[in-house]
Amino acid sequence: MRLVTPMRGNSVNGSAGPASRWSARFGPAVTAGKRVSGLESVPTMAESYPGFEYVGWFALVAPAGTPEPVVRKVNADVNAVLAKDEIQKRLLELGAINEGPASPE
Repeated sequence: MRLVTPMRGNSVNGSAGPASRWSARFGPAVTAGKRVSGLESVPTMAESYPGFEYVGWFALVAPAGTPEPVVRKVNADVNAVLAKDEIQKRLLELGAINEGPASPE
């Protein structure tokens, strides 16, 4: 999962729609290295400052020695939840982008 960290701005002009609402709420650019799916009209910082990219991430951890079947089951369950449309939509509203299934490692 990639966290899209917005740059704060003082004012944003634009039309109605998810991208402009996101931009008006969070700022005029995202810090991911490429435009974000669903927010294609919101530019990246790299478009103004080539090479700029800032990403964050989230992780689940388990104690050393956790049985492999347990790790794989938790991983599969978390990936299944993150793949749901309503979860994807909410993550996007929060500025977090799930870039696909993560491995159990």
